[in-house]
Amino acid sequence: MKQTKRQRQNSSYADDKQKKLKDDPDKSSRKSCTRFEDIPNEIIYEIFEFLDVYHMYTAFFNLNIRFQNLFANSNLPIKINLSLTSRSTFEHQYKPIIMLNKHRISSLRLSNLFTIDMIFSPIRNVSKLIHLQTLHMNNIQSKCIEKLLKYLASLPCLSSLIILVVDCVENKNKLYRRIFRLPVLKYCKITMTKFVESEPLSIAINKYSSIEHLVINNGCYLHELISLLSYVPQLRRLSLRDLYGTFIKQTELHSIVFNYLTHISINKTNMTFDEFELLIRNHFPQIQSLYFSRNFDDEFLNANRWQRLISSYMSQLRIFDCHCTISAFNERNFQDLLNHFNSPFWIERQWFFTHHIRSTSMDRCNGMTIFSTNPYRRKYYTIYGENGDKYWSHDQKINLNTVHFVRIEDIKAINDCNNYFPNATELTLICKSINENQIHLSPILNSILPLKQLTKLVFDIYHYRFATIIELLYFTSNIHTLILNCTSLCESSFIFIQQHKTFQLVSKTNKITNLMILTECTFEVTKLLVNLCPQLQHLTINIKKNDFAPTLRFLLSKDNHCIRHLFSLYLQHVPEDQILILNELIKPDKLFGHCFMKVSEGFSGNVYLWW
Repeated sequence: MKQTKRQRQNSSYADDKQKKLKDDPDKSSRKSCTRFEDIPNEIIYEIFEFLDVYHMYTAFFNLNIRFQNLFANSNLPIKINLSLTSRSTFEHQYKPIIMLNKHRISSLRLSNLFTIDMIFSPIRNVSKLIHLQTLHMNNIQSKCIEKLLKYLASLPCLSSLIILVVDCVENKNKLYRRIFRLPVLKYCKITMTKFVESEPLSIAINKYSSIEHLVINNGCYLHELISLLSYVPQLRRLSLRDLYGTFIKQTELHSIVFNYLTHISINKTNMTFDEFELLIRNHFPQIQSLYFSRNFDDEFLNANRWQRLISSYMSQLRIFDCHCTISAFNERNFQDLLNHFNSPFWIERQWFFTHHIRSTSMDRCNGMTIFSTNPYRRKYYTIYGENGDKYWSHDQKINLNTVHFVRIEDIKAINDCNNYFPNATELTLICKSINENQIHLSPILNSILPLKQLTKLVFDIYHYRFATIIELLYFTSNIHTLILNCTSLCESSFIFIQQHKTFQLVSKTNKITNLMILTECTFEVTKLLVNLCPQLQHLTINIKKNDFAPTLRFLLSKDNHCIRHLFSLYLQHVPEDQILILNELIKPDKLFGHCFMKVSEGFSGNVYLWW
């Protein structure tokens, strides 16, 4: 496959490399290398660019003195990914490398509360990350990020920031202000799982941010949004999740126009069409691409109103990508409504749509979803049940080569799916139950996507059979993340399941390192799943209260061969009395004294363990 070479991340390194090439004019006349030791340094540096720093050191550092000098005397930028790392690996290998090479780090990805604390302690060491360009922090606590942002403002190269805050943010405006003070930031993605409502920011007057692409994955009110965007006048792309409408006057904030903003994505909103129209007319005159999803507002399916708005205020719009759900409807009126989207206005722009009827029974409809079918470079695709194509004369298929995430909401619909997703890597199955005739899903699924290519599998099924999971895992040998949101397990004998040849084969061949059990889980089911995944490194689990103690002993036992690779636990919804017991167990002289523990603030009952 043709690969585009990445741009050099460190100009001084590039200059050094060019100088070496100029100083050695006879290099091109040398004979081709037949031994690895004969490869020129600049080629070695090219190889290093594609490796995480840990793999770089472990593979090359101890080969000979030459490679040790390459590391010690180089200004080569290094990338660090600590998404899944044990405590021992971090303390004995990553930590020394990071401490000695902070000035060379260009990219830093952290997904562990404990490693975040260790790397940025003491906090003044942040100023040594002088070449840091990209910082990605999942699962950071609010107090930590507030303090950290104050010091990140001193970094001269930080252009990309991604943060996910796991506990409640008491003052999100304070967080926003500190982000906007980062001097060269271009891309920012913020996710707050919980926050306290507050008054919107004051309108920016003379201090602005350099951000050009902003993603906010937490709730935001319409009046907050305008104030927030006043700090980012250079913004070109905006993505929002959960935008809440509020009543605003037409004259309010009328002077704030965002002339550079061309791409807008609004995933889930309860704005009225009147509010949406005011937003577009008063603030976003240059939109070229619009995606939005809206539930239970028929006015968003008024084709004539859309046509007037687009013609008058969105003349540059090229991409119109919508996803709307309405409740009960009259079929005849609905057909008339949809026919308005078949007018020349929509056809000339190549904007086409299809729909899916949601019903609780054969005779009763409880909603309909209408969505765009144009060949945009969409990464997500949902397979529904009945699509009702009889209403549409211009239905087209999207560009399936761009789809990486496939979601199936009706198992029966797989048989009728004529599409193929050659680049899919994640699959989500959603349904109430899987019956006896649907247990063997793999051959059907493999006809619409390459199962061996999948790396993430999600089961969101109320009533399921364990045999279904085993059978599908047999054909998806490269899965590293398995998520189970399954309430009712239909099995009578756990011993029989584990003795089955398919179970034993899957347990020896699967590569699952990350398992998430989102519904309440018993001790027996936990043992079954852990035995199925012997390569497991991280487990997210909601343990049934009566099974809490035995399950924890099983998961933290040093002598348990089944969990020899496990080093991280995320316990959800832990009662306060159990947290007190945990505090006693992890004391240095106790059974689980080898563990670090953090409890999320705000009494959410979530506990993180790492060893």
